[in-house]
Amino acid sequence: MSDLARARLAARKQVDDLAETACQQWASPGPCRNAIYGLVREQALACLADPAPTAEAYELLAAQIPYSGATVAEVASVVAATASAWISIERSALIFVQQL
Repeated sequence: MSDLARARLAARKQVDDLAETACQQWASPGPCRNAIYGLVREQALACLADPAPTAEAYELLAAQIPYSGATVAEVASVVAATASAWISIERSALIFVQQL
């Protein structure tokens, strides 16, 4: 492997590590937790589209009351905003890595 190829691999790993560190500001570590965040995001998007959301219909969101909001709709807004931040971080990381 050439020096340039090694440098690119090292730079890509550094970008991945930085993106992971940024995401961890809003997430608990571990693959199981990350899978749950995906389910919570799905519930949040459904809840935001629901004209009359209830805690019973969105159990994962309801579990975050009062920590992330007073209602499932408020929690859904927080979750959606956080997911948007994660997507922005990932998009930026991918764009940067593609330029290496």
